[in-house]
Amino acid sequence: MYPKIELPTSKELLIVGKRLAKDGHRTKKGKILTMRNNHINDYWKDADNRSFVEDNIKLFEFLTNRGFMIPGVGDEKSGGRVVDSFTLMPAWIREQITVDGTKLAECDYTALHPNIAIKIYDGKLTYLTHQNVAERTGIDVKSIKIEHLSFFNKQWLAMLKSPLFAFYSIHEPDMLSRIYNDKKKHGYKVTSAKMFGVEVGVMTDVIKHLSTIGINVLYVYDALLCEEKDKAIVVETMNRIILEHGVYTCVKVDGASPVVIAATTAEPQAVALPKFALDEVVNLYDVLPMLSYDADDTMNIIYDIVYSNITMNELVQYIAKQAREQKYNDFNGVRITQQVVAKLKSIVKY
Repeated sequence: MYPKIELPTSKELLIVGKRLAKDGHRTKKGKILTMRNNHINDYWKDADNRSFVEDNIKLFEFLTNRGFMIPGVGDEKSGGRVVDSFTLMPAWIREQITVDGTKLAECDYTALHPNIAIKIYDGKLTYLTHQNVAERTGIDVKSIKIEHLSFFNKQWLAMLKSPLFAFYSIHEPDMLSRIYNDKKKHGYKVTSAKMFGVEVGVMTDVIKHLSTIGINVLYVYDALLCEEKDKAIVVETMNRIILEHGVYTCVKVDGASPVVIAATTAEPQAVALPKFALDEVVNLYDVLPMLSYDADDTMNIIYDIVYSNITMNELVQYIAKQAREQKYNDFNGVRITQQVVAKLKSIVKY
């Protein structure tokens, strides 16, 4: 693919960057694209939340002025992801690349990493989308997209504080439990390493097949850039091979093949909460979110009880005690609502 690529000039990129900054463009990580105009970072109170056009162009020049980087394969922690000039390039600059004067088409999977996590940790949902999660949680879809970039890669306590945790604790409690145990046993980075490994395996098979039929693509982690004339075949190949790997998602482009249409009609299925015997030892990090407690309340209860692993009977007694005590005016504990009591009854196996 490299010999076909036509790069924009720095002057052309400056013009594009100014326009995007004026239009309020944000990066995939939610940062505001901004013209630096010779100012230092201290000029902005939220400099960490900004991506500067001039800095992006300097990075582009470093990555391309002396030729392209030799692609390098990452270690086990990155799942073997390949890094080159184009994966490191800011996305808005990469979008200006052309072949024969025409911009490349981008084909990337819908919510790939959440769907990979569901596959790895034996979840129940299928064809999960950022939009679907946004509708179910009431959180705007842009925030969902940004949070999904890091949610499964976080330490467990950071996951608890994420706005996504409540959604997964309701719809995928067993999956969260498996993630918790895996992170506890092998370290919190094990999840991202496994997810990257699946991603690389999928993309490798896609690119190998496309190469056999004479189609060249540009690899950008979980996305491929291709010539517009090849897009339909690239999308169909990506949709077919992702299913062969047992991951239920599809490419987010319109009308490229019947596979896309069929795949996007599938609705995620909610799963029933598990039930626990009264003498069964449970982990409060797993159980309390099932009772609709957020991260702060979960931590307050665990600090109050002292232990995170208790029997279900001890949890029932604690909830009953708290419910009685909250009748007093000086009660400072976590509130016990009727919803909490109802959910607790629903997960107790009598």
